[in-house]
Amino acid sequence: MLPIYTDLLLLNPLYLSKREFRKLFLQHLSCFQGKILDIGCGGKPFRRFLADKQYIGVEVTPDRQPDVCAPAEHLPFCDKSFETVLCTEVLEHVPEPSHVLTECFRVMKSGAVLYITVPMTWYLHYEPNDFYRFTRYGIQYLCKKAGFDVVSIERSGGFTMFLCLRLSEFFHKILYKYIFCPLKIIGTRNLAIRKKLATLMLIPYQLTALLTVCLFDRFSPLDARGWVVLAVKNSGQDKVEQPAKQRCYKTKPHKTGLRHGHNIDNIQELLAQIEGEDSS
Repeated sequence: MLPIYTDLLLLNPLYLSKREFRKLFLQHLSCFQGKILDIGCGGKPFRRFLADKQYIGVEVTPDRQPDVCAPAEHLPFCDKSFETVLCTEVLEHVPEPSHVLTECFRVMKSGAVLYITVPMTWYLHYEPNDFYRFTRYGIQYLCKKAGFDVVSIERSGGFTMFLCLRLSEFFHKILYKYIFCPLKIIGTRNLAIRKKLATLMLIPYQLTALLTVCLFDRFSPLDARGWVVLAVKNSGQDKVEQPAKQRCYKTKPHKTGLRHGHNIDNIQELLAQIEGEDSS
């Protein structure tokens, strides 16, 4: 049986996308343990499912009242502070996504889990801060470059979902801008009320679109609305690297008496002695 998530159906014109996000998040819920950091938390849609965990939401602006206000590229936390990091629909909005992943790696403990969602097909949004779209190979490369072991990459919707979402937004705009425009005459000037009414009117369309997506998205496996990535910080990567042994460089016998191999730290001293003797 398909999970419907009635709260999303009643409140969001992007129901198909939000439903897919929640479904995939709940599938991985058992992986999220310990202290959790949610980068780009927005309205904190996942917090209700993590009530028994220590949760910290981060946003770059204070508009949505995050727990911490900071850019994703410069997180104000100590190294190895979190067992789980969520980074959903964030990397496309930063100029240097690799810097964000490096910061995630820094604040995560050994064996910690990183959960990422990124778009591959979507229109311009939050302009001008909309920089990238990712293939599965692109996001895999960035994660590995940052030091993570990629456990899985799952498709989040396909071409049919993308098409249905765009139509949903189109119908929603037509409803609240034009069809419900006469409501102003009876005093319903509030745009939020008209948008909510438009969302309710779209419920039959959303359910029909959900069935359509389930039937036809499977036939276009190379098309993706986005990707969900699960990665871990390998415990072996958390070890402090020991400094490499200093190499020894052999020098020709010289009247200074330094006839044996010399440590690289002593090379400058040796050259200075030789230059002094040559000048004399």
